[in-house]
Amino acid sequence: MVRVALVGNPNVGKTTIFNYLTKQCQKVANWPGKTVDIRIGTCKFGAETIQFFDLPGIYDLNPMTEDERLVIDFLTNEKFDVIVQVVDSSNLERNLYLTTLLAERFNNLVVALTMKDVISSNKTVIDSNLLANAYDIPFCWIDWSNSDTIKEFIKTVLSVSTNEKPKKKLVSIDLPEDRYSKILSLTSDAKKINNDKIQRGFFQNLTDKIDLFALHPIFGLILFFVVIFLVFYISFHVAKPLSFLIDEAWNSLTGMLLSLIFPAWVASLFEKGIFPGIGIVIIFLPQITILLLLLYGLEDFGYFPRVAVLLDKYLRDLGLSGKSVIPFLIGFSCNVPAILYTRIIYEKKSKLVTALSIPLVSCSARLPIYTILIGVFFPHNEALYLFIIYSLSLTVALVTALIFNKGLGPREDFSVLELPLYKPPRLNNLLLQTKLTVKEFLQRAGTIIVYASVLLWILSTLPYGVDYGSENSIAGLIGATISPLFHPLGFSSWQISLSLLTGVFAKEVILSSLVTTYGLNPEELIYVLEKEFDRSSALAFIVFVLFYTPCIPTIAALHSEIKSLKIVVMALVYYFVIAYLLAFMVKVFTSVVVI
Repeated sequence: MVRVALVGNPNVGKTTIFNYLTKQCQKVANWPGKTVDIRIGTCKFGAETIQFFDLPGIYDLNPMTEDERLVIDFLTNEKFDVIVQVVDSSNLERNLYLTTLLAERFNNLVVALTMKDVISSNKTVIDSNLLANAYDIPFCWIDWSNSDTIKEFIKTVLSVSTNEKPKKKLVSIDLPEDRYSKILSLTSDAKKINNDKIQRGFFQNLTDKIDLFALHPIFGLILFFVVIFLVFYISFHVAKPLSFLIDEAWNSLTGMLLSLIFPAWVASLFEKGIFPGIGIVIIFLPQITILLLLLYGLEDFGYFPRVAVLLDKYLRDLGLSGKSVIPFLIGFSCNVPAILYTRIIYEKKSKLVTALSIPLVSCSARLPIYTILIGVFFPHNEALYLFIIYSLSLTVALVTALIFNKGLGPREDFSVLELPLYKPPRLNNLLLQTKLTVKEFLQRAGTIIVYASVLLWILSTLPYGVDYGSENSIAGLIGATISPLFHPLGFSSWQISLSLLTGVFAKEVILSSLVTTYGLNPEELIYVLEKEFDRSSALAFIVFVLFYTPCIPTIAALHSEIKSLKIVVMALVYYFVIAYLLAFMVKVFTSVVVI
């Protein structure tokens, strides 16, 4: 097996190459001793198997972040056959600085040039042979409109993996400015303009025009809120009929399967435990999938880095940086990778504050809870209430950042924000990213929900002889013990209290816990919710679920990043207290105001 490390600056197309080559054969690994995830994938080329390691984006080999430390440790200490540096050909000068550093230290380097469509729109040609001769390493083009370039790239990688001839160094100069002068001279020779004057090109002109609004201090903020509102509106309304079809299909399938299952207690386990728990998740897959698809599309288009720049000056007063926006937006999908993604933040204090604030950003696992309650109590204003919920989530997260920022000491004033050109997202890459995330969500949620559903079924059945899901069961006794705590919030049934407790394992379990302990089919849960809640208590429940204790994987991610049990425990207490207080305020306010 040939082991290949993929490196490069951020936003150069490295992950796009990785996704294209490895497709379904991917996994995410946490490297030993590190808190940063590495994506590992394999592909077959003839008789050869190639294993790719998609390393985080870096600018330098002088480690300043967890990302850079990971990459340098990997390249220095791990066994690999080839380093592939992915280079954005439209920004050659900046990218070749890392090429120079890698060429000075490693003798098995291949450079993959991307963004050929961008330089072509600028009427520019880059002489890759000149660069290859100067560095004495292979330079290959990756052109998505020409599949032969992919094959040539893989052949080059395999060739270098068997080549033990040491490469000569281009330069061995310590001063960065001397390296840059060499690089500028080299790129000047390598670039050829097909006209007498440089043309800006389609993508550059498109970027300039959009940025007049996207980066405007007023219109940019308006555009941001409009875009996010449309994302939620589309994800809700497009997914609604799809969810209905999935619900109907799931009921038909489970009804058929139940007729084949015996003895009676096994059938009861599936009917009241496993099937309802799984069903409540897959019914809401369309909302989650469409939401992720839209968010990934905006990221690939290049809009999210603009949001980071736009909000940077505002976030710095809260102890954050513009780079905090990206982990916050990833948090809408899942808080765990969002917390891990704080490694892109150079300032230690900003990283700490961002990580502590992310659990208050609403993840996709909570979306089904909002969807079903909003659909029951506010059926004519779904998108508006969903927008309000997510806006409240961001507002509380930012206020929390301000609170955590106090007393944590001075911050370093250093940040790098990069604005790539706007480009249409590649559909195949977009679909693959979404598919992998949804697959990971289903694997994690499905596994946890099956275990939780079985456990809840057992607790709802025992002791022997009690009615299933009654208050005399073990589950009922646990729920009844903690239910007085939630009386002031307007939801006091033991089933609801128990669901909040199980939600600490995973927020996906909350709804499945309700259908299991009530002994219902997923579609029957609506009628129970109408009886247990009114409009004010439903909103209070949503707010409490939005902010209370995060799931165990999120807590583990927090501890791995922060490395302080004391701070994590204090944060957990804060999350519960703020959730309780805000839910109580919502309950009281909406009880006296017509909504």
